[in-house]
Amino acid sequence: MKSIYYFLAILVVMGSFTACEPADEILNPNDSNLDGAGLIETPSLTKEQEDAYPAYFSALLDSYKEVKINTYTVKLLERRVDGVGAEATTTFNYEVRGNGATPQLDSFTFELPSCAGELISYSPKQAAGVSQDQIKWNQSISKDGSQKFSLTYKGEIPLGVISATATRGSILETALVQGPCAGVYNLSGSIYIDANESKVKDPEETGIAFISVDLINKDTGNKLGSVDTGENGLFSFKVLTGNYTIAVGEDLLEDSNYTAVGENSIDVPNVTKDLSGFNFGYLLNSTKVTNDLENKMIEVTTEPTKFWQQVIGRKGPNKDLYSSTDIRNFLLAVEDSYLDGPFFFGENKEKAALDILSKPIKTDLDLFLQQLLTAELNVVSGRGALLPGTKEQNKKFNDALLIYAEAVACRETGNCAVESSKANAETKAISSRDTRLLSAFNGSGGI
Repeated sequence: MKSIYYFLAILVVMGSFTACEPADEILNPNDSNLDGAGLIETPSLTKEQEDAYPAYFSALLDSYKEVKINTYTVKLLERRVDGVGAEATTTFNYEVRGNGATPQLDSFTFELPSCAGELISYSPKQAAGVSQDQIKWNQSISKDGSQKFSLTYKGEIPLGVISATATRGSILETALVQGPCAGVYNLSGSIYIDANESKVKDPEETGIAFISVDLINKDTGNKLGSVDTGENGLFSFKVLTGNYTIAVGEDLLEDSNYTAVGENSIDVPNVTKDLSGFNFGYLLNSTKVTNDLENKMIEVTTEPTKFWQQVIGRKGPNKDLYSSTDIRNFLLAVEDSYLDGPFFFGENKEKAALDILSKPIKTDLDLFLQQLLTAELNVVSGRGALLPGTKEQNKKFNDALLIYAEAVACRETGNCAVESSKANAETKAISSRDTRLLSAFNGSGGI
């Protein structure tokens, strides 16, 4: 199952331009051949840009497609991309229309955002003045009249929101309208297994995939949209300036196998830049999960340690179940699992793994690592807990269990290539509860 993102499709409303409208003024002499001959009109958004704009973002942008500024209606008629690759240009076509109020409009200004790069043409050219960050037309539009404007940039420029200013006599008003690229920000974070319950995401604490996260309008309380966490537990929302709340989705809140460590939502006021670090820590509810596993309320397809001793040691009834290549690939997958550690088997991987599975148990850590390696081998070989009522592996559950256990092993062995936070360095020793959880998962009946 992959994270599902609903992509933004921008509906293009084609504006009609009169024959008497002035031609575009060319700002760059090297780009003077802009008559459209031989150019191919492409969709409003490239595939990469569509991927970057999920469906919930369309509603945020749509509210700026047509706005009223100082009694005049300002509307983005279309965003048009001509040409491809290095030859591509993007034109934003607008209409400004009066609504009968006096005095009439005397001047009109668009922001030129730095993210859009080079402005290569615009229209109309009469009475226009271009500075580094704006273009201003000192021309009137009657109270019932209209005027079309255009801005053309080099390259494929995505939609954002820019400021526009309309001046009528001594009355000046500025508002945001759809335009090139500006005003779009990212809010990012993760849902992760907080193995040491520190409420701080440590480097060895990784995320849970396929968890729903909600974006809420803080002012209205309305849910704007949702995204799923990626394979590494990370999520990201695209937003415009505003007040938001990021909240863990109901699927995790209602899952009694997990317990929150900290808050389930975070308020994010007055967003005016990219922000990150919105992390939500969770633990497996180990007591409940262990009891459910031991009482067969969670169905598993796992095998105990003895099974894997026979498979890797080539002894007993399971010695020929897998080829040497299969076993080597399982061990490589264990080494390359969620964290950079805790298992490194070296050149003779089979012997190193068999030593862990078969060595006499002298400490709590020995038993924990034995059960962890058994659990890892089960999961990489396609075994684990099943989704309720199905024969399909419960990837979220299996991942969460191993993510938690690997973080505990990293903490205790120091074999992982991460630096723990101070909070993580002050944790307790290995817990028999953790070992019992793994043992129950492996079908060993607890300890």
